Amino acid sequence: MEPNSSRYRLFSFFSLGTLISLWMLSAEQVIYVSPAGDDLNSGRLESPLRTFGKISSLIRNTILDQPGEDIVVVFRDGRYQLNEPWVLRSTDWPQGEVQVTFRAFPGESPILSGGWTVDDWKLDADGLLSASVAGYPGNLNQVRELFVNGKRATRARYPDDDFLRVEASGPDRRTGFTFYPDDITQIEDSGSAELVFFHDWSTSRVGIKEIDTANRYITVADPIGPVSPHFAIDNFEKHPRYYLEHSKSFLTQPGEWYLDTIQKEVIYMPLPGENLENIHAAMPLSSQLIRVLGTSEQPFKGLHIQGLIMEHCLWAIPANGYAGGQATYHERRYGEGGALRESMVAAVEFQYAQDCSFEGNTLRKLGGSGLLLGVMSSGNRIAFNRIHDVSGNGIMIGEDQSRHVLGKPWWQSAPEQVTKDTQVVGNVVEYCGAQYFGAVGIWIGLAQGTQIDGNTIRELPYTGISLGWMWSEVPTPAARNQIRNNHIHHVMQVLSDGGGIYTLGSQPESLIHGNLIHDVPLNLGRAESNGMFLDQGTMGFIVKENVIYNIDRSPLRFHLASTNQVERNRLFLSTDQMPPVRFNNTPEEKIHLSANEVIVQSIPKIKAP
Repeated sequence: MEPNSSRYRLFSFFSLGTLISLWMLSAEQVIYVSPAGDDLNSGRLESPLRTFGKISSLIRNTILDQPGEDIVVVFRDGRYQLNEPWVLRSTDWPQGEVQVTFRAFPGESPILSGGWTVDDWKLDADGLLSASVAGYPGNLNQVRELFVNGKRATRARYPDDDFLRVEASGPDRRTGFTFYPDDITQIEDSGSAELVFFHDWSTSRVGIKEIDTANRYITVADPIGPVSPHFAIDNFEKHPRYYLEHSKSFLTQPGEWYLDTIQKEVIYMPLPGENLENIHAAMPLSSQLIRVLGTSEQPFKGLHIQGLIMEHCLWAIPANGYAGGQATYHERRYGEGGALRESMVAAVEFQYAQDCSFEGNTLRKLGGSGLLLGVMSSGNRIAFNRIHDVSGNGIMIGEDQSRHVLGKPWWQSAPEQVTKDTQVVGNVVEYCGAQYFGAVGIWIGLAQGTQIDGNTIRELPYTGISLGWMWSEVPTPAARNQIRNNHIHHVMQVLSDGGGIYTLGSQPESLIHGNLIHDVPLNLGRAESNGMFLDQGTMGFIVKENVIYNIDRSPLRFHLASTNQVERNRLFLSTDQMPPVRFNNTPEEKIHLSANEVIVQSIPKIKAP
């Protein structure tokens, strides 16, 4: 928890006993829950409840029996098991002025887990550890993660720490390619293996149909990349990167694991010091953790989630593979080459939510994205959370263009439904994109009045903050968004064509102010990466008083952008041959530059703390 949060200040002023007394003397109705509780209990401090279903029913009954009193649900220490998402609906209890708060007991760290414990390990003759997962209650074919002693284990891969490059694409540029001599030998279980393929700003993950070592040719089970022509194998680069994952043959390094879905067994190569006596492991089971669902007629109002730890959540990629487009939006293919793009599911989801908050929580060890605040939500606050070790995006605000109202895209027929007035303040977002490298720290689609302020965003394979979701200057409800005072560093560590901050589309009266951005490396893909990349259609922004340094390419880049103001920024260059602002197909006269300071100075790389 951040030291300047209100809960931290409150706890520093009062003793534990005083806080409990204050709760009991207030007008709030307090419900206590514990993993050791019982649903036949009263829900008092000395008699806590146990299950999420009982919590929901007691909240409803309390609101009906004692209208007007706020409700606090206090979670005691321990691990709360979620085999399926805890779904809260606005239709389940009356929505009025009552505020409902879920919070941790002072000084305790309750964990809501969607994971399944892997135990009963044995030592094999080859020094590997194995455990039966025959009792796993879900679909083993969807499991893509194993966490050992609290850390994400590496899905067995080849090569271990690097990547290979395509020698030449196959004729259709989608379903196969030639690899270089000696790059790949025959593997014993190629049917379970997966190709991880790098596009400039996204990745694909598809099954392998055949590895022909005699002709040095890989054939994949499904096409690589979305259907758009620019995702062809050799479009971005003639010799793009790839690696192979999930074959027992690749299990060669400590910390790697492999799941045999036929024998229903997980196999793990232990790290030094790990043994049968001290290994504790979990794999994800639940598809999400918490879903807060209102409706357009009855939004979900006044729910506040505070101080909880949430971990382990499964996201199943489509049956025909993951074709990443951008920011974890991917293509779900159907019939005769048709396709539909959709976003990755988040562990915690709010839809049609008003005046809710998510503060001081931890989201970690997740298979999809972290937190989504979606359709027709307004006046919500996301503050002082830590979001880390996430396979997809960290935080997602708003929506894309795909939803329809009255037969037209919502942003045309019902622009008043835009997600608006969201505060995203003081969060730490790090180590996202653990599986899907095109993920971003904070994604804001079509949204209005969003405040992204004072966050730390670091250690990401792609962009830090992505704002906007329209590749033209066409007006949308997106407007008055602000990105202020954020510290963004060590991003773009894997992919290219992004930056610390990335924007799209027309967003009148929007502001990018006071951000510190540094350590964006030389990209390995085709397109360069930057401190800020203001992409297609970007218009209506004031970009001022930002500091950008230790960028291996230009600190600012515009591409097919329109009118914007750039003033009083400090832009550090490593060489006087590098332009401080790069214009790609953007008329320079549309970018109004004033009083910017350009410094040519080599600055050592700063590692994230």
